[in-house]
Amino acid sequence: MKTQPILLLLSLFLFSLPSMASEPSADQLRKWDLELNQTFSDIESDDLRVLSTADCRREIDQAFSDQVKDTGSNPDKVVTDHMEKNKEHSSGFLGRYLKWSPSGLPKTPIGPSCDNKYLEEAIEETAGYPIAQEARLREHFDRCGEDLQRDWPGNLWGLAKIGTVKYNMCDHPRVRKIHFKVDDQYIQRAYLALKPDPKPRPLVIIKCGAFCNTGDSTAKWSMMHTFDSGPFNALLVGNFTGLQFTTDNRRIAIGGHEEGMTFVRIAKWLRNHRQLSKRISSIHIVGISLGGHAALYGGYYSGYNRTSFNRPPIQSAIAICPAVDLQPSLKNLFQTNIKGKIMRRLFLSEVTKAISIVPILGDIFRKATEPDEIADNPEIPHRIAQGTIKYYNETNYRWQLDPFENLQVTQPEELWKLNKFQRFARVTSDIPVLALNSKNDWVVNFNINGRVLSNTLDQFRGLSKLQVINFDNGNHCALSQAYGWDTMTTLMKTYLLSNSPQISADQEVRRTSFQASNWGLFRNLYKNEEHISQYWKIDSGDDHFVVRFKVFTPYKSFGCWNEDNKYNSKRMCYRKFAAKVPVANLPVQLRRVPKSESEAEEMSRWANHNIKFENSEGHNLEGTEGFPTTIRWKSYENY
Repeated sequence: MKTQPILLLLSLFLFSLPSMASEPSADQLRKWDLELNQTFSDIESDDLRVLSTADCRREIDQAFSDQVKDTGSNPDKVVTDHMEKNKEHSSGFLGRYLKWSPSGLPKTPIGPSCDNKYLEEAIEETAGYPIAQEARLREHFDRCGEDLQRDWPGNLWGLAKIGTVKYNMCDHPRVRKIHFKVDDQYIQRAYLALKPDPKPRPLVIIKCGAFCNTGDSTAKWSMMHTFDSGPFNALLVGNFTGLQFTTDNRRIAIGGHEEGMTFVRIAKWLRNHRQLSKRISSIHIVGISLGGHAALYGGYYSGYNRTSFNRPPIQSAIAICPAVDLQPSLKNLFQTNIKGKIMRRLFLSEVTKAISIVPILGDIFRKATEPDEIADNPEIPHRIAQGTIKYYNETNYRWQLDPFENLQVTQPEELWKLNKFQRFARVTSDIPVLALNSKNDWVVNFNINGRVLSNTLDQFRGLSKLQVINFDNGNHCALSQAYGWDTMTTLMKTYLLSNSPQISADQEVRRTSFQASNWGLFRNLYKNEEHISQYWKIDSGDDHFVVRFKVFTPYKSFGCWNEDNKYNSKRMCYRKFAAKVPVANLPVQLRRVPKSESEAEEMSRWANHNIKFENSEGHNLEGTEGFPTTIRWKSYENY
């Protein structure tokens, strides 16, 4: 026992001095913030508008409105009415009772045998070997699936939770809403999120699913997994089927075959941008649902359309619950049952908002003013295809990227054939693509999509870098709810980093002493007590975090002595205590006072995912009786 004070002093000396000395000073951090604000100002041009916080909040697109003035409608009013309606909904049941902000941690802590470090190792040790990497990932989730799914609330509630994530990006000081033109052909709205330091780092382009606009919930949680918790910049874009894209561009479009092409075009636009290119070391894409269909094709196109330095414009892709075969997927979605009727009415609600602005919609959905007729008609996929083909024919639209350069699509049958990704899965070239499917998906039917992709890949194993992981649960993109928020963050972040050699080379494990105050009810742990988990939280305007420690104790109830699983025991078998930690004593990623709720939530997520505690002997705190003396995290040269 007498050696403990010596060990404590030694750990403080060894772990604190080297790490913080190499980190930027407070003056440097302030300088970076000023430079970031200047960057957001400098990128504005005729083809790119950066919205103010006030304009972002209103969600009113003043830019490019002259393109639709001759329609006799006010597009701003259409978008405003749409947002006001959403505001009414958000103040109702869903907004009041379901809106939530993920902490970055699972509700139930996971034991050491399935710690996320094993998931990290599975990806890092097999980087560049897709067959081996896929096998390791499957083995990990087969072994740990039951433990990871303790918090899975079921199909309906899990889907509701993932669709009600809140993230006010307009108020985040490192995020800006932008409008830009892609190749002078169409307008794209997006959220651009940049880390403050000017170091080139990976940028992730995120595209959400059907009917999704920029900033909808299905896109926000991908931003949290990447920008918030990792060393990435991010660009969040809406789907071509969303109201914003339809009204901005006065057209209807659907299918990953075209949207995958836009991934490549946006990537090339970013690489050629005078200011933004300086902050980019590599570009990756993440697509959800119908956006996942685009991500599959984005990887395919990228291998054929290299830059002047023979580099693919996109380094890797993640497709989450992706559509694979578009026509049968849409027919299944809009079939004549309760689910189909709900989806048809949702689609109709989007059509009626834009029909006065987009003439093609009026031509295709002539009876859109008769909701029951449309809602009871299962032929919506055919009408969507007609509208897309009508636009192609009227504009003489041609594909502009290999291997389909100058291709013209003039018939619906051609459109559906091109959107069967299984035809191209065997030749996804040398671009790593990871597809994540749920076997119980209500929206993107697994038998039509995920199973087809898996069977296709099994026939051509080794010919491409496409990997497919099929999960038992995670109904329609709710994998974060099924297998744990931190698990999916680890999976996405580590996979993207494993395909980002420029920044992975800068990876460094750092440590510093844990300096806290106001320990409250803390006391040294007794024999047979164990640390279980820690939870970090900071509020807007605070200069300190509150860290809550959860400890297993058998002394509160006789029944706790017989508990085999200390990480998933009865509530009475735990005690908690808290401590305050000044931001000045923390890693550079957290050394600031958050200016808004969204920034505070982002900082909390980063801390919960990245910071690990160690005791005086240098071991992980979980599962020990030790005192928290040190914190450990991975750094990528400052961030």
